[in-house]
Amino acid sequence: MFRLSHCLLVSMGAALLLGPVQADVVHLKNGEVIEGVVMEDSKTGRVEIRSGEGGSVVLPRGEISRIEKKKAPTDEFDARWEQVAKDDLDSLEDLIVWARNHQLQTRARTAARKALEIDSNNDLARKILGFVLFENRWILESELKKKKGLVRFEGEWMTEAAKVRRAGASVTREMEDLFNLVTNENPHIQEYALGKLLAERNPVARELFARYLKDEREAIRWVAVRGLANFPVAGAGDSAARATAQEIHRLSLSEKHEKSLGIYYYTLVRFYPLESRRLAELTAKTSTDLLEKRRCAEILARIEGATR
Repeated sequence: MFRLSHCLLVSMGAALLLGPVQADVVHLKNGEVIEGVVMEDSKTGRVEIRSGEGGSVVLPRGEISRIEKKKAPTDEFDARWEQVAKDDLDSLEDLIVWARNHQLQTRARTAARKALEIDSNNDLARKILGFVLFENRWILESELKKKKGLVRFEGEWMTEAAKVRRAGASVTREMEDLFNLVTNENPHIQEYALGKLLAERNPVARELFARYLKDEREAIRWVAVRGLANFPVAGAGDSAARATAQEIHRLSLSEKHEKSLGIYYYTLVRFYPLESRRLAELTAKTSTDLLEKRRCAEILARIEGATR
């Protein structure tokens, strides 16, 4: 079924490229009426009706009694544009409104620019072209937003701090979904989730990786540890980084699987080596557990090797 639908869309798309764009009225044999851009595919005997909102309906030609062809809004605008007097402000304003109401934004701006040649302060034309009044003069809205320190993000104007928060929230939601896929039974899904998580470089990811260090699932903890290696701490770091390094250190000492220690050693060397060194030296000096001493010696050796 998927292949059939796909082929149908391809053939209808080809027909759409070849045929004229018109706004039509389709009268069905059951009495219903559908308006939209009509494209017929003679090979399949089907008709596609596309609405202005982007939706479409595909029907067998046998269900249609007749198709009433109408002039497309673009064609109607062009005809009106040829007839309107370019020095008639009222007529231009009417045409601007008509084009705006028919979602012909580019043509509306064309008429608006012509209107400004007559009246440089025309309110309608200025607004169509994206201007707003600021300190008794017209200025582009985008320039005004920038003057106020705002940036455009996801279709909205906001402060840089708000942009960072929103982007961070989006990254957090995506990462949480990916973490849930790490333990999926399908190995391909696991590989996909792991790749996406370890490719993330947004600063908020560090906080989320640190949070998952306390997860009860081993696989999740290993991913969190490995992910933190991508966020090396510079200089003296911060309290959150120190707390995270301490947790990684603690986990490395209690890890039950020897083969998994490589993940911890790698991150201890890369994430916050200064704190990792301090913790390893302190544990090696104070602990009476031979396993802990051996692992601390390995951590110190790897940090030393990385700094040479």
